[in-house]
Amino acid sequence: NAKLTTVLILLVTVAEHLIIRGQIWYTSNLMSRNLLMCVMLVSFVWIAEAAARYEAAAKMEIQSSQQTKALLSNLLCGLCDAVVSLDESLNITEHAPKLGAMLLRSSAFGDPASGNGPSNFMTLVHPEDHGLLS
Repeated sequence: NAKLTTVLILLVTVAEHLIIRGQIWYTSNLMSRNLLMCVMLVSFVWIAEAAARYEAAAKMEIQSSQQTKALLSNLLCGLCDAVVSLDESLNITEHAPKLGAMLLRSSAFGDPASGNGPSNFMTLVHPEDHGLLS
């Protein structure tokens, strides 16, 4: 916890200053060094906490995105005869067994890992209809 660490470091620094300030060997250089160490430690703790919060937020966003994708996929699979996952270049990114069955092809149709079927969806579309999808 950055707030607690900040308070504790400041208390230790002030206590150290109060305890040894009457000593001859405790010069302004030593005091400056202690204050600099205090600032550096507090800064490090705050930066580490900010990074941890950012990482946690990113993980939660990814998890939410994956849940949303799964829900949409289930909805589309229930409403449509076949669902195909495409990237921005209209390449098939996941295997599409229902589309393969509709086209009378292998059930592993469109699986990029196995190389079954075309990798680009536009090869399945009639040339006259290419303008509708571009």
